[in-house]
Order: sequence, then structure tokens, then C-alpha cells
Amino acid sequence: MVKWTCADVLSGVVSANVSQTLSMEGANLSLTGVCADLADNTTADTRGGLSLDKTAPLVACVASPAVLWPPNNDMRPVNVALTFTDALSGTWSFATTEVSSNEGDAEDIIGFSVGSSSLSGSLRAKREGNGSGRFYTFGYEGGDRAGNTSACSTRVTVPHDSSQPQ
Repeated sequence: MVKWTCADVLSGVVSANVSQTLSMEGANLSLTGVCADLADNTTADTRGGLSLDKTAPLVACVASPAVLWPPNNDMRPVNVALTFTDALSGTWSFATTEVSSNEGDAEDIIGFSVGSSSLSGSLRAKREGNGSGRFYTFGYEGGDRAGNTSACSTRVTVPHDSSQPQ
């Protein structure tokens, strides 16, 4: 919203305050405020270079490798490819929002931490013998310069056996 203050010392003004609000998204938009006095004189003022972004950025993530096999208890390097774009206001920052495993211990995950921008680390290729398999989940959230956010998540699995889909 842009506000203008109107004043006229001779005849007075119709309204002392005029405001306009951007209603559509876009970059380099403008708004015009018109002040009128009681003698029917008007003046206008245009404010340009305004932008409105209500659309969340695009955030996508994919872990590689997505499957750790064989489950031999080795630590394996894993990378997350993060695509983070915003067409209007531009990207601002992203952070890791989740690092978890349905099995195992915290020391089975190295290099990834919540609150950081970590995209690479190591995971233990291990799973419990009686479960259906292990999976690690990674979540990320990205924000644009207008304060809009979007999230993604990706998984790395350690299947119970090699016949499970990988």
C-alpha cells in the first residue's frame, strides 16, 4: 500500500489521505495517487518500481544415491541436489528442516544437520534384520525475498533385501 497526504491552504482538500494498494503480482509496477481540492483542482503523483510477490518459490530435492546396497554397515557418501528458483523476487535462503531415520542411531548420519544448508554427507548402509528396510528422510525449505516459502523432501533407502524395488 502506498499513501499520499493531500493539502491545500486556499480551498482545502476533498480528502487529506489517499492510498492505493497493489492488487496483482508483478515487478516494476506503479501506483498513482490523485489529490483534489474543494475548487475541483487535481494533481497526481505516481510511484514506480514497486513489486508484489505472493507466489512461493519452486523447491525440489533429490538424493543420490537413493538406495544404499548392500547393507554392509559402511558409511557411504550421499548428495542432495536442490533446485531452488523464484521468478519474481528472487531466492533468499534455504535450510535443512529434517534429517531423520526410521532405524538406527544419530551417528549413522554425518554431515547433514537441521538448520544448516547441508547438501552432502554420509549415511550408514545398515538396516535392521526384522524390519522392512531403513529409510533416511531429508527435508528442505526455501524462502524468496518476499518472504514466501516452499518445501521439499527426499529419501535414501536401505532395502530389507535386494528383491525390493530400488
